[in-house]
Amino acid sequence: MAKLIFHNQRIHPLTEELSGDDSFVNEINAALQDWRNQKNLEISTSGSTGQPKVITHSLEAVKESIRMTRSFFQIDEGAEVLLCLPISKIAGRMMLYRALDSGWNVHVTAPSSNPLAGLSASFDFVAMTPMQVECSLEAPAFQSIKTLIIGGAPASDQLIEALNETPVRAFETYGMTETITHIAARQLSPELSTSFQALPGVRFRASENNTLIIETPHLGTIETTDVINLHDEHRFTWLGRADNIINSGGIKLQPEVIEEKLRTLITERFYVIGRPDATLGSAVTLVIEASARNVDNLYGQMKAALDRFEVPKNVEFNPQFEETITGKVIRK
Repeated sequence: MAKLIFHNQRIHPLTEELSGDDSFVNEINAALQDWRNQKNLEISTSGSTGQPKVITHSLEAVKESIRMTRSFFQIDEGAEVLLCLPISKIAGRMMLYRALDSGWNVHVTAPSSNPLAGLSASFDFVAMTPMQVECSLEAPAFQSIKTLIIGGAPASDQLIEALNETPVRAFETYGMTETITHIAARQLSPELSTSFQALPGVRFRASENNTLIIETPHLGTIETTDVINLHDEHRFTWLGRADNIINSGGIKLQPEVIEEKLRTLITERFYVIGRPDATLGSAVTLVIEASARNVDNLYGQMKAALDRFEVPKNVEFNPQFEETITGKVIRK
């Protein structure tokens, strides 16, 4: 039977509520109440690519998603797992529901950049954002994680290199609120894969515009705006989002492809976006999370690393990026 460990106290989550009145505890109690009452899952999207909207999933679909995760990552009953993501969003809510349905012991800590701080337990299964992983690498408890899933944003090359210096089995996941979190994953360590592998029962195909179409047994057909390279019905490589494509002078450029080439040149957070331009229609623009500085040297490096049309026409600086509640950067 699943147990909930909060502030080092172990209680039965299906018959008792957590004590306290802070927002995180209240969200957990509300989620537990929904689970006890067998309610459909109603949850808001992140809002990183548009206005947030509420998505509803049946309890049957939620339980099928749980079964798929349990099978793919091979997490058995009685596993010790960590919940360190917001309950108000799909990733945190599903981590809690997986534990309740699978008989896992779930250790709960309020979302933070370093959720392992002060923890000494060994964990069989943990879900984090890339930022949380980066901030947790030096924590003693990190080395004890058996399986780590990373979502919310792509893992950088530097993070992947750091993970391969640890014994952790790590995966980057692909999914969204509409798919009840992940429906595919690619291994980052101890072996690195460049393609995402479908969870059991999931199939992929590509549209005429090479955007991903997902076929699932529990959700039917889901069309996405993610541009992919389809390898077969079970594997794809993610290239970026169709709604991010920059049409610069008739040349269509994928910002995420440019960003990947720039990761070794820029230490701060950044993104590439198209800005209106009288001549080109849309000009490739690099936005860096930092104070303004001279970028002459950076331009020289970018010209060496990028194709001619990929080189940003402008560089902008923003001291602090806006984020969603789950830590996704909002592109503007």
